[in-house]
Amino acid sequence: MLSLRNIKKSSIVNHSSVNSIGSKTTSFLLQSKSSLLNRSSFSFNQSISSNIIQSQRGIERKKWDKKVGDRIEGYKVGSIRSIPERNCTAIQLHHESTGAEHIHIDSSDTNNAFCVVFKTIPKNSNGVAHILEHTTLCGSEKYPVRDPFFNMIKRSLNTYMNAWTASDHTSYPFSTQNKKDFTNLMSVYLDATFFPRLNKLDFMQEGHRFEFKIPDDPNSPLGYQGVVYNEMKGAMSEPGSIFMYKLNEKMFPTDTYRFNSGGDPQNIPELSYEQLKEFHSRHYHPSNSRFYTYGDLPLEEHLKFINENVLSRFQRIDPKTDIQSEEKWDTPRRFTTTGPPATMIMNPQKQTKMLISFLTNPISDIKMVNSLVILSTLLLDGPNSPMHKVLIESNIGSDWAPGTGYSPYGKEASFGFGLQDISHEDVTMVEQIIWDTLKKASEEGFTKERIDSVLHQIEMSQKTVTTRFGMTTLQGISSTWIHGGDIVESLRVDEYVNWLRDQLSQGPFFQNLIKKYLLDNPHHLTFVMTPDPNYSKNIDVKERKKLDEIQKNLDEEEKDAIVEWSKKLKVHQESKKDDNVSCLPTLDVDVDVPRTFQKDYSFDIESEPRVKHGITWNNQPTNGILYFRAMLNIPNLSEELLLYLPLFVSIITQLGTENISHRDLSSKIELNTGGINFEIVQDVDHFDLNKSKGKLLISSNCLERNIASMFDILKEVMNGPNFLEEKLLMTNLIQRATDAQDAIVGEGHTFGRLYASSSFHRSAYLSEQFSGFHQVSFLQQIANDQNITFTISKLKELCNELLRQPLEKILITGEEKNFSKSERITFQFHWFPSIKPEC
Repeated sequence: MLSLRNIKKSSIVNHSSVNSIGSKTTSFLLQSKSSLLNRSSFSFNQSISSNIIQSQRGIERKKWDKKVGDRIEGYKVGSIRSIPERNCTAIQLHHESTGAEHIHIDSSDTNNAFCVVFKTIPKNSNGVAHILEHTTLCGSEKYPVRDPFFNMIKRSLNTYMNAWTASDHTSYPFSTQNKKDFTNLMSVYLDATFFPRLNKLDFMQEGHRFEFKIPDDPNSPLGYQGVVYNEMKGAMSEPGSIFMYKLNEKMFPTDTYRFNSGGDPQNIPELSYEQLKEFHSRHYHPSNSRFYTYGDLPLEEHLKFINENVLSRFQRIDPKTDIQSEEKWDTPRRFTTTGPPATMIMNPQKQTKMLISFLTNPISDIKMVNSLVILSTLLLDGPNSPMHKVLIESNIGSDWAPGTGYSPYGKEASFGFGLQDISHEDVTMVEQIIWDTLKKASEEGFTKERIDSVLHQIEMSQKTVTTRFGMTTLQGISSTWIHGGDIVESLRVDEYVNWLRDQLSQGPFFQNLIKKYLLDNPHHLTFVMTPDPNYSKNIDVKERKKLDEIQKNLDEEEKDAIVEWSKKLKVHQESKKDDNVSCLPTLDVDVDVPRTFQKDYSFDIESEPRVKHGITWNNQPTNGILYFRAMLNIPNLSEELLLYLPLFVSIITQLGTENISHRDLSSKIELNTGGINFEIVQDVDHFDLNKSKGKLLISSNCLERNIASMFDILKEVMNGPNFLEEKLLMTNLIQRATDAQDAIVGEGHTFGRLYASSSFHRSAYLSEQFSGFHQVSFLQQIANDQNITFTISKLKELCNELLRQPLEKILITGEEKNFSKSERITFQFHWFPSIKPEC
């Protein structure tokens, strides 16, 4: 499944309970801003490089020798198909006695991945799937210790560990480069999911429970407690989340997507311990499971382990997890509701959110999913898209509404267009603009250059070398897989692009999609949410009234039981430190961790870079892509200018330049590069914590045919942005302020950590200034002041201070054959910033 730069479009909830690296449930292609050697991933790979290869690994691995129809370890081979664009092979099998499905992506990649996916279909909003995800991680039959996942992080060389609950499935993935570690982690994951203890005390801790405000005083107020309950209380206090949940209730009134899979705090207390166990027995059964493995380790060993440790203990059942398609509407619908106002208000008169959402196609139709992903990009992404021109640049609202864009998650996809932070009086006007713009796009279509830029990004993604392809592939196929789509077709992107080019040659392909799925589609909902300052208070009052009534009707025995359970839970929680974790598998450093490094590619290429003219040339197999990275020093800036630095970095490529309009610049970047990125980097002075060295990291990448164009664009961008674009700057400022405001609810712990550490040393202080509460408050302030002239004067001052610094530490990574054509261009570019005119 293709994935272009996401508008705020995801309608699924991703509740991660274990996250050592980070995850999101999206598809995997077209990572237009990726870089082969980004600072964090390069450092990470170096730290694990000693743990890569044992015998017969990588390109020397034993090749799969079975045929379609062969039987092995209780499985029957269903298909074996190549994926030439990734030089790997997809092998699909099913377990004959249980019906479990398995797909293995055979690759020379030594970063092997595993996941078990369960189709989890909520019948209400009590959060059973989410709570079960938490509770399975509290100990199992073979490993009866609390938090085995977190304990394994300390006993493992994993490159990724996680678990998440989506709207219709729950996934438990990991990846590692060490063979023994793979077996260890697979053992823990399988035992945790199929044979969890599901202790009632763990259910009470992770899910919900009654507890008095003073736990041993039954006369103090009664309340609800629980990890998931409190987590969802936070999630359901955020206006964007409430908007999406209420939208799905109305958009999918007859199927499972109308429910909150994470759990609605008003419904979570309705879940019983017995219901949790019943849900596990049916949904976490092999007949309802899908296994995914990826990498160079032998598939036979994976199948043998899974069969012997899990599948052989079960017989096939009917899990009853089929999802019916949503009943189609004959006429459009409209719904208006209320929600809480934003926590940080830029304009109290503009807090309405509105969206027109269309039900489109089954996500099992891979070609149509990919085509609508591209259509979403053409309509919405960047300054050259028609919706961006009329909705974002007009400043009617602050940003896209949640649900905007194409969302291929769930059995059927949706497509939305809308704005947030608009005046209620503007709702009708925004609706009309959306319909007019869709009609105009259906009549005029898109320029060849615009379509070519999207196809170029697809080509870039296909050639880009990443270290997490196994995980991103999983995330891209999960929704398609559980709904019966051909996941191998979704990975054969070149095949799809050839089909698309043929469709484009035959007629107005994208115009026809607009007509079929949008203009002529009666199944669409106009959804509006207005602010109610008493929204959260009313919910709290309702809950307090309910709890007071429950407490009033409790007899003494029931009160004593609540107190007793609180005591038992406290003892249970404190016993965690006495867990004997020796039962968990671990690694023997002398036996299981190789001391030699072996590449997982076949190119015979020097690994040591060379330096010429102050530029480091790093010869590596990059599939014809050239990667550019450079740094310039951030000079000593005043405290006032420092606050403007993140804003300046974010708008360098957004306003155009003196010579190129912002639309033309965006088009050139998309047609010729994988993106141009600027990032603030800080180095801690470990000898003097009151000092910090700041750098501006500049990065880009391109195909070999576009090397000259990439450096021309970089040179133009380094002239500085066009500050005459005052309205456009204001648009970008409002969007950035809105995004920062929205981030506080979901990432509150990150903001708290930044603030708490800001007094430790200079680098931590600057991190808080650049991305913490101070930055959010600062952006709100300058956005509200509307004094764009003063803001521009400060940004110009910063531009002159920053972009006149000479580039240093230039790194060119690519293949030797491309170095000669880029050497002269790069050398000239190296010295350019020191002689550039003022902004």
